[in-house]
Amino acid sequence: MFSTEKVTKLDAAERLLSEAINLFFEQRNMIAVHALASAAFQVLADLGARQGFVNCLRDNVMICADRRKEWVELLNRAQNFFKHADRDPHSQLEFSPNLTPLFISEAIHLQYKISGNQPKTSTTFQMWFISAYADLLNDSAKSTVMQTPALRNLAEQGNAFKGNFELYLELLRE
Repeated sequence: MFSTEKVTKLDAAERLLSEAINLFFEQRNMIAVHALASAAFQVLADLGARQGFVNCLRDNVMICADRRKEWVELLNRAQNFFKHADRDPHSQLEFSPNLTPLFISEAIHLQYKISGNQPKTSTTFQMWFISAYADLLNDSAKSTVMQTPALRNLAEQGNAFKGNFELYLELLRE
């Protein structure tokens, strides 16, 4: 029925990430998007750590050292809830998908650092992320954005395309 295939950790993470991005733009089940994105992020963070790359999400230098454990637990809460039921089979989670774009964006960043590759799905998501969160970018990040024509164009238009997922789906299909 199904054939087997050999797959590397990097390839698996890239596939998980690509599917998370596609489902995100299709506005599908955000629990599935978060589970795929956080799984891809974890694999890429582990691979990146072996190469000396620091992930900015969990190892955020802006978080006080004495609160870092609390920060990581907050980031991991939904990811762990969706994949484990051994200790708390009847628990409930108040899930907010607001962290999901951060996991996707950081996974894309790690993917690029590890492989030097940024597939179309990743570039398209970063275009959305920049337009959605333009007000959060510092001058250095804005300068980097302005070096890429497509990203510069979106950034200059501000949040005009933030919620226009059809535009991003069109970009993915081109």
